[in-house]
Amino acid sequence: MSQTNQVKINRKTNLVLRLETLKAMSSYNQREMVNRYNNYSKYQVKKYIKEFKIKDFWRVMQSALLVHDRVLKAEDIIVGICDEFSQGLYVPDEQKIILCSNTLVRKLDFEDGIHRQLVKYYDHARSENYNLNNCRHLACSEVRAAGFSNKCNMAAVRLSKLKGKKSKREKLDADNYCLKTLASEYLSETPGCQDHSEEYVNKVFEQCSQDHSPLGDVLVSKTRSLTDIL
Repeated sequence: MSQTNQVKINRKTNLVLRLETLKAMSSYNQREMVNRYNNYSKYQVKKYIKEFKIKDFWRVMQSALLVHDRVLKAEDIIVGICDEFSQGLYVPDEQKIILCSNTLVRKLDFEDGIHRQLVKYYDHARSENYNLNNCRHLACSEVRAAGFSNKCNMAAVRLSKLKGKKSKREKLDADNYCLKTLASEYLSETPGCQDHSEEYVNKVFEQCSQDHSPLGDVLVSKTRSLTDIL
């Protein structure tokens, strides 16, 4: 082999090695960035939980759950990293809530996520035959949770609409559309419900959108079972 050809081979080999090194470094940097983001997200969500514990929503839920022999503690909220794009889930057998910190870094997203799971926790506690695998039962909880969401915050939505010339009927229709859309989006995350999420939400919407329990209840002990509402 001539010296010229050997030089060309060496250059090609060096180029390949450099490219492989750059790929490895890039892959490492990406993993490192993901790890840093995940650690940061856990820190943020744990901080949000501490702040949330002094809010009225948490306190009302604690009192309401006590009526049903459930004790809500901050330790019941588990912060983790989720592979799927999800806010989290309620685990009824263990009476725990899992929050996906990597999707809840923004405070408004965190509040939506914890409101949603606490509503499920409460609905499960107050109903003897509530079934988290029943799409109709879940649809009701998702409609109720949407009502507590920042995305469909009634006060904010109505305030913004007052600037325009819309009838009360049009404003109500817009509010309901927001609730239905968000509840359907929530329900579609559940396997077995996703194909007909809008249908399930529409069936329970009238009853469940009017139920804001336990907020606003004069006597929490008199709150009806969710399945009685359905």
